[in-house]
Amino acid sequence: MDLDGLQAPTEAVESVCIEDVVWLRDAGDSSDGSPPKPLRLNATLLWRYPHRPWRHFRLYRRRARGPGPRVPAGPLVQVGRAFSTLFRVTELEVPDHPVPLELMVEPVLKEGFLVPERLWGRLTLSYSHRTAK
Repeated sequence: MDLDGLQAPTEAVESVCIEDVVWLRDAGDSSDGSPPKPLRLNATLLWRYPHRPWRHFRLYRRRARGPGPRVPAGPLVQVGRAFSTLFRVTELEVPDHPVPLELMVEPVLKEGFLVPERLWGRLTLSYSHRTAK
């Protein structure tokens, strides 16, 4: 094994984008006093990662920092694993009250090196509710 050829990654996940976004909420009858059905996100995430070879990618979500500087980001929650640079998020429950969500892509390398979080891909998604009149 050539140990000189092994080195920690220095390249970041690039160009994270979201496509084909669909928001779902079951049309339940809330007249019985039951809580409203959760809001769910369906979307396709795409990205580029120049480092080769990679094994797969882990995908996470968390509440983004803010709105003020003293409000920290929420905990990372893994939502899936991708074996290409494309992933379809399906039925992802999101907070009912609109908060910025951060979707993150962590590369997992074949060499076994951990990629620092600062090199992960990230996309912040903001949403709001439209009220029926």
